[in-house]
Amino acid sequence: MPGISQQRLRQWLQMQFTCQNPRLQQRQWGLTFPTPLGLAAGFDKDGEAIATWPAFGFGFCEVGTVTPQPQPGNPK
Repeated sequence: MPGISQQRLRQWLQMQFTCQNPRLQQRQWGLTFPTPLGLAAGFDKDGEAIATWPAFGFGFCEVGTVTPQPQPGNPK
């Protein structure tokens, strides 16, 4: 969509994908999540699109990469 601002795109995505239903809320570890659907680690390893994920209906996301041992990164 050429010429559309990020804010307007995010608003449009929210209208299309976000489901506001109290029955979907989850309370775990003292936190309340709006939906049980989460985004796995590694998808947005640098947290560049963190403000956009709720517009897709995700109730939480793991920013970064999770590994049992330290791993070398990709060359820059």
